[in-house]
Amino acid sequence: MKEIKAYIYIDALGWKTASDFMADVFSYRRGVKSQLGYSAAALSAVLSGEAPARHGVFCDFYLDRKNSPFKRFKYLKYFFGAGMHPACLFNRKPVREAISKASARLCKYSGRLNLYRVPYDYLQYFDTVQKRDVASLGGLFPVENLRDVLENSGVSFYMSDWRKSQGEDLSLAVDSISKGAEFLFVCVRGLGDFLMCNADNKAAVDGRLKACREDILKILNALRSSGRPYKLTVMSGLGMLPCSGSVDLKKAVDGLNLKYGSDYIAFYDSTMARFWYMNSSAKERIRAELSTPKYSGGFISGEQKNEYGILFEDGRFGEDIFLLNGGFQIAPSYISVKPFKASCGYSPDIEGTRASFLSTRNPEFEPESVSDFFMLMKSDIGAASEIA
Repeated sequence: MKEIKAYIYIDALGWKTASDFMADVFSYRRGVKSQLGYSAAALSAVLSGEAPARHGVFCDFYLDRKNSPFKRFKYLKYFFGAGMHPACLFNRKPVREAISKASARLCKYSGRLNLYRVPYDYLQYFDTVQKRDVASLGGLFPVENLRDVLENSGVSFYMSDWRKSQGEDLSLAVDSISKGAEFLFVCVRGLGDFLMCNADNKAAVDGRLKACREDILKILNALRSSGRPYKLTVMSGLGMLPCSGSVDLKKAVDGLNLKYGSDYIAFYDSTMARFWYMNSSAKERIRAELSTPKYSGGFISGEQKNEYGILFEDGRFGEDIFLLNGGFQIAPSYISVKPFKASCGYSPDIEGTRASFLSTRNPEFEPESVSDFFMLMKSDIGAASEIA
């Protein structure tokens, strides 16, 4: 009788939250080091076992002045300044989301493109990693991902598709167990977005975790009902920290009277500001201004970039990266006008950013970081393939 190996991925179930989560089900429990970056970088590390410098997914946007697919957006300013004022119709969240979806369809992207609050006039300088779905076949080329391994294994499997609703996805996962699936990778989505808006509301967070538990139990009950031996594992990609303060880095840099696009280019994520310089004067002035304690952060060194796996030789994700201290956020940023209640994207050396690994059985080896999850899953797939 073939054993079922089921993995459930909950993006923001950090170790601080998960240390006692479903202790009645999961006997093996461990906090692990996360990957610097946001949800896409964390998921890509889990799906490939590799760092961003190898698979190319760090932040959603990177510098590409020559081949940017968003160059047409710069003409919006000629339509009575459309999109230039923060309160403009084009900058309202539903409209931004609709434009993002339309752009993804037009460009035939398979990833989850979100233009967030990036100024339309500045999109012309950037490209996106969301051209491809990182969980699809070849989605992290040139490195192999979980889907590549599964497709080549001959093992019967189910793997979540973010295009499906959470309910449909879970229903299909449960059905796959009754149909003989030997391996499952199921995503329970939305916890990260929920915490960004509700992390300070304990009752609401407890309710959300209860909903996560119920989703997990749907898979667990299906595994038990199958009559086959099973191993169920819940894992996350990162932990989130509550917001303790914010800084307006954009205002600070704008105050230097440098010209965006001629002297420098910047991208303001929620916890890091990324810079590219057109001249040495701009670099010196920006570095001098931000290298003071009042901005609650510091520039990442080349050694740190290498340690975090984000050392790109072409500097596409930032010639300079200014990373905020834990709990602080950039507001306004190109992601949000106001700071979130909680955020990720901090140094993985901060204890509160640790991800979680919970299992009904001890793993083949103890994972130290989220990238180790891939080897554990790959080993389970290999074992199932040998049995088949």
